[in-house]
Formats: sequence, C-alpha cells, structure tokens
Amino acid sequence: MAHGRRLLSGILGAALTFGTTLIVTFGSPGTASAATATLAVDAGHTTAAVNPTQFGHIVEDINHSVEGGLNANTVRNSTMKEGTASPPSSWSLVTTGGSGAVSADTAVPLNTANPRSLRLDIGTNGAGQRVGAANAGFYGIGVRPSTNYPVAFWARATAGFTGPLTVTLESTAGAVHASATVTGLTTGWKKFTTTLTTSASAPVSTANRFVISADGTGAGRSVWLNSVQCLGPTFAPAGGIRKDLEQLLADTKPGFFRVPGGNYLEGGVLVPHQATFALCATQTR
Repeated sequence: MAHGRRLLSGILGAALTFGTTLIVTFGSPGTASAATATLAVDAGHTTAAVNPTQFGHIVEDINHSVEGGLNANTVRNSTMKEGTASPPSSWSLVTTGGSGAVSADTAVPLNTANPRSLRLDIGTNGAGQRVGAANAGFYGIGVRPSTNYPVAFWARATAGFTGPLTVTLESTAGAVHASATVTGLTTGWKKFTTTLTTSASAPVSTANRFVISADGTGAGRSVWLNSVQCLGPTFAPAGGIRKDLEQLLADTKPGFFRVPGGNYLEGGVLVPHQATFALCATQTR
C-alpha cells in the first residue's frame, strides 16, 4: 500500500510538471468484475492562484482575539449575554448627585437572539445631576485625540420619557473626552446612532469608560439598553474590524485567511459562510 501511494505521488508529480491530463483507474484487487473509480487530473488548467509560500492567517476567538481584539467595538458585554450576573458584567451605575440602579432584565427582549437587556432605573435626578450606566470596556477603553467613535445602540423607556440621553467617552475619574445626545425614546425598542469625537486635548489613554446617562431628567423613569456599540477606528468602512490590528495582518500579504470551527462565526451548524469569507478576503487585501 505504501509503495502504491509513492508510485501515485510520482505519477501525479510528473503530470503536474509537464502540464498533462492524467487518468488513473482504481479497482479492487482480485475481483475482475468489481466497480472502478476514476481520478482525472488536468494539470494544464489553472483554476485558482495559490500563494507561492502558502503563508496566511487563522483566527479563533480565544482570549479576546476577536471580541475585544479584531472587533472594533470598545464596549464589553454589549448584548448583556456575558454570564448571568445582574447587573450585567462590565456594566455599573454612575451618578453625579442623583440616584438610581442598574440590573439585567428579560421582561421585554429586543429579539429572540438578545433576550437580556440592561435596565437603568432613574431615581432622583434634578438640575446638575445625572444617572447613567457605565461600561468598563476590555480592560479600559482606548482613547486618542481628534478621533471619531461611531455609536449605535437600541433603547426603550417607560411612557412619558423621551430623553435626551447623553453618550460620553470619559476617564474613569469622570473627565469627558467626547459627548453627544440622542432623543426620541419610546416604549418600544428603537435604534439610535451618533458619533463621539474626542477633543484635540484628549490624552492617549486606556483609563476610560463609555457612559449612557440621563442628565437632570427622567426622575422616576426607566430606560432599557441593548446591542451597544462604540467603534474605534476601523480598517474599512464596513466590517467593524479594528484598523491597527488588521493593518498589521494585511501588511503580511497573506495567501489565505482561515476561520476554523469552534468559534462564534461557525455557530452550531456546519454550513457554508460564503458572504463572511468574501468579507474576510476583502478586509485582508
């Protein structure tokens, strides 16, 4: 058997070298009437280009290599599904003079895939006060001066409170580096988007947090949040991949990009992911 494999390997090598078409017929030994299988190799027809060194990359979501790594979202536990703690892990209450509470809630899910949301109960909250929910990020949130951070999140509120909500990137001590407001909350889930732009004087630092708060308004009301994103600089307009890390990968000019099983992309079913693979190929060119 080993000799047969070596012989076949040599024949295939010769065919590939001289660009010929090779047909090899296999049959079961000692059975003249046994069915045969045919392997045809057309070595003169190129169907796909292969990197000469076959050098490439493999990604597996271990130790925040994707979430908190290649993924540009700076918000950790953005869908409140990391563990079962209440309040959701990486989230905490932040107040300035006011009072309130944060907790996990499943009463009115965003959808079947995102059943847990963050509930912010606003207690006292007069002029000059604020009550909000802060996210610690992945060991902090990296901030640079004069940088845009696109923000998107889903929210709803109890009847009678439409906002505004203030969105900030700030130091862990409360120094605000970027701020924006959104309004128009309803009792149903609604998506909000804005952009945070850090000031020219913002320090390069990771000792920062992301905060969504009600400033001096909404006393006695509640706000629910889910699928919260605050993206740092991205490699391409679409895809949400971190610019600095992906650029390092792209600079190596990989011949392939492999996404193995055992990660969030694969899911529970082995099916083709052509659209995602095409995106990966585009991002690494």
